Amino acid sequence: MNDRSQPLGDPLISGSLSEWFATSFATVRRSLVPLVVIQLVVFVPVAVIVGLLGGLGAFGEAEPLAPSFGFDYVLATESATVRLLSAVLGTLGLAASVFVIVRDAAGRAWTAGDALGFAGRRFLPMIGWIVLSVVLTAIGYVLLILPGIYLTVVFGGTLIGVLTIERGGLGRTFQLVNPRFFGTLGRLLLLAVLSFLYSVVAMLVAASPGLFFSSGEGLSTVVALLTNLLTIPLIVFTTAALVVLYGELRADLEPGTTTGTFAEEIDRR
Repeated sequence: MNDRSQPLGDPLISGSLSEWFATSFATVRRSLVPLVVIQLVVFVPVAVIVGLLGGLGAFGEAEPLAPSFGFDYVLATESATVRLLSAVLGTLGLAASVFVIVRDAAGRAWTAGDALGFAGRRFLPMIGWIVLSVVLTAIGYVLLILPGIYLTVVFGGTLIGVLTIERGGLGRTFQLVNPRFFGTLGRLLLLAVLSFLYSVVAMLVAASPGLFFSSGEGLSTVVALLTNLLTIPLIVFTTAALVVLYGELRADLEPGTTTGTFAEEIDRR
């Protein structure tokens, strides 16, 4: 147990690694249905448009579409229009997800209009800061790798919470992560390993229809769509885990911080 001042069992603030996992899973259970619905709202329009543009074979040679904008669905397309749409919907979905997580954890009622309104207000600042963070991280990897790893940990650990809850900028992420850098690194590495293992299992499950049906363009489309749908639980858990990680780092830096603090901040206009 840490010495920091926080209420026992706070819904979005953890202490140890085991508490982080437990709190993340509890967060998912509490807000599972709306978080899944948000991801479907993000994925389905993009999938439909990609299918219309490219026909059934549009999902063939899959690649990550826009993982930097809050989701990592596998859709093969070179269309700038589709990529722009995915970025817009992905950012809106990410903001709405954090809003739902915080409101539910604080026991405050909300409507779809509330979530959409919040996401719309945060959309432009989030796009700007996310793009800047991606550019800086890419430059860091070019500069002997280590600066890129450092920025990946700093931005990956707190950027979601800083942009949505605090409505701050990149500078705030360094304040939160630097005192607990290695702890943050360890949690993100563990999250990455779990994500990889889940993705492997999801791909195997999605490919299972190939054991019973002959291969072809239609089958590859089915497999790709199943892969994307099975990605939704991973994205939901990852979002929750990152919000809880942000809460842990913030409470460590600012003792007395609670989920109620986040709710008050996310509700301000």
